[in-house]
Amino acid sequence: LEKSLELTSAVYGNEHPYVAARMTDLASLLLARSDPISAETLARQAVTLLERASEPDADNLANARGVLAKIRVDRGDFAEAQTLADRALAMPLSPQRRSEALLTLGAALSALGRHADAETKLREAVELCRSRLPAYHPTVIAAVKDLCNHLYVAGKYPEDEQLLRDVLPHFRDALGEDHVEVASAENDLGAVLWALEKFEEAEVLLRSSLEKARRILGWKPTYALDAGLEETIRWYQAYFGSAALEPVPAPDRALTAARASTSRVRPWRASSASCPSSAASTRKSI
Repeated sequence: LEKSLELTSAVYGNEHPYVAARMTDLASLLLARSDPISAETLARQAVTLLERASEPDADNLANARGVLAKIRVDRGDFAEAQTLADRALAMPLSPQRRSEALLTLGAALSALGRHADAETKLREAVELCRSRLPAYHPTVIAAVKDLCNHLYVAGKYPEDEQLLRDVLPHFRDALGEDHVEVASAENDLGAVLWALEKFEEAEVLLRSSLEKARRILGWKPTYALDAGLEETIRWYQAYFGSAALEPVPAPDRALTAARASTSRVRPWRASSASCPSSAASTRKSI
């Protein structure tokens, strides 16, 4: 992508909309690779370029604003993310771009405590995606996962369970049994079944998901629980600032509390857009 940006600039000049589109693509990649600072610089340049154009391409401008909104969600600026997503949605968009903007807006609204509004946007994104795109499309998968995670956090377990049961066979048919998204969906369904105290079925799915992760990704734990918790706490403090976690128990108290509550901890689930970083690789696995 860096080479593509360089060549496009050389052929069309630095102010051409094609250059802005390549900047947006590279910003998306940098965000996924956990470099939000470089990603934001490129995304802002792309938005500025496209806004200056005499006849801006709505889809490209909405995409650039959407990527910048995701970056602001990643960096905790949910108010600006909401503004950017709202501006993107005000433009005539393709179904895919509109659904992506709805997902980002849903994440921002949820973080701002506007959970009912967030759920409305997430449901709209899912309906739009499922009506226009195949079940295995990455945007469909992202939309379904974000809505399911919202339902899970909101405690709407029966609806979350039903939606996951509906989509999991489609994921398996389209992607094959040994696919990371199938493993992720199994983990999510196992988590909600665990919350519903359907422990036997939950265990089957969670074990299946874990085995797939080991087989497909070569995953294995690299941290003991205590070391992982300590490093996770340090990472959050370094990334968000110490105030983000105040008041924080001393590490030994945190570890003691974690050990004491392990029998009641539900399986972990992550959203593609609503956690502070959309790239799971930014978090230390424990």
